[in-house]
Amino acid sequence: MYQLNNFKNIPGLVHGFSDIKDGNMSFVWGERGKVLSDRKAFLDKLGVKFEDSVAMFLKHGTEIMSVNEFSRGEDAMPVDCLITKSKNVFLFVLTADCLPVILYDPIKEVLALAHLSRINSPKNFLPKIIQRMENEYGSKPENLIAAIGPCIKNESYIFSKEELRKRIPDERIFNGFIADLPDGRKSIDLVGHNVKQMILTGIKKGNIEISGIDTAKNEEFFSHYHSRLAGIPEGRIATVVGMI
Repeated sequence: MYQLNNFKNIPGLVHGFSDIKDGNMSFVWGERGKVLSDRKAFLDKLGVKFEDSVAMFLKHGTEIMSVNEFSRGEDAMPVDCLITKSKNVFLFVLTADCLPVILYDPIKEVLALAHLSRINSPKNFLPKIIQRMENEYGSKPENLIAAIGPCIKNESYIFSKEELRKRIPDERIFNGFIADLPDGRKSIDLVGHNVKQMILTGIKKGNIEISGIDTAKNEEFFSHYHSRLAGIPEGRIATVVGMI
């Protein structure tokens, strides 16, 4: 299990990211019974009961859902962001290169967990989440503490021009966060793109913590990008966060 240095010291907040030793956390890439067992064991490390978690079933979209104590035990919310003001409700998302993003308002005690990908990042998903926190709970962007967990970094997220054209026909949607490399390939900086959106929305730069782990390079974490290139079995990382 991995934790962010600053986030683990925030009073009243519990968080963690699973690693390969914790097992694959996705039903898509593993037998259901084994995945359930691994999820429960991982949550137990955090002192979290399985039945108190609320998991997302990702769409790579911009749907946001507010949850509370009555949402506990849900394991397939069809959204890419969950927000809660309830304590002992633990938000749960799966990734394997995409960005697990935590937003926490210590003033209003509001918490959000989101999945940011190359598909929904250019759709101003993060600003929409922050706006939702402000509209629904009164959170101010300048008070938010943000974190980006283990994910693929720009030095690893590389495609040939042809591959990238299939995935992103119009590079302008990334506002300069796609770079030309000397060998003719291109790299995508998902982290930089989303950090810029955070700052433009009003989050203070000093309130943003970014994991140094590059999932495509670090063999202790699952990576879709690395698995695809190496032809090895896939799995997914769990991010869990909640207030106590």
